[in-house]
Amino acid sequence: AARMGVSLVVRGLRLAAAGLGTAALATALVQSTGSVANFFSYFTVESNVLAIVVLVGGAVLTRCPRGWPYFRGAVTLYLAITGIVYALLLSDVDVQLSGRWMNATLHEILPLFLLVDWIVFPPWPRASRRGSTSSRTSPIRRR
Repeated sequence: AARMGVSLVVRGLRLAAAGLGTAALATALVQSTGSVANFFSYFTVESNVLAIVVLVGGAVLTRCPRGWPYFRGAVTLYLAITGIVYALLLSDVDVQLSGRWMNATLHEILPLFLLVDWIVFPPWPRASRRGSTSSRTSPIRRR
């Protein structure tokens, strides 16, 4: 019962993060002065759209489709890159997001949330502390 409660909390947090990301992207799109195609050409926008898909999927799916862990890992990497590049190169540059909350959501909050989600809830069982390299714990099937 306690595990189910934690699961519901995690699902709720994922949906809340997806909602925040959706609100930030929608607001940025409405405030955008360029074309819709130009808006969706930015890596930050593309990676955050994929992050919303991962967050909603992680909240509503009861069974992961084949390949989902790899997709989730790729999107987590994309968001980590978004956060790192922003922190190192773009934090003092006008990235054309007028609201501080939108900027923080798309460049700081969602990247950090996905990374923490990946670390706390890894898609594969953790290897034993004894250093076992059993094929049962490996995400890649050997032939």
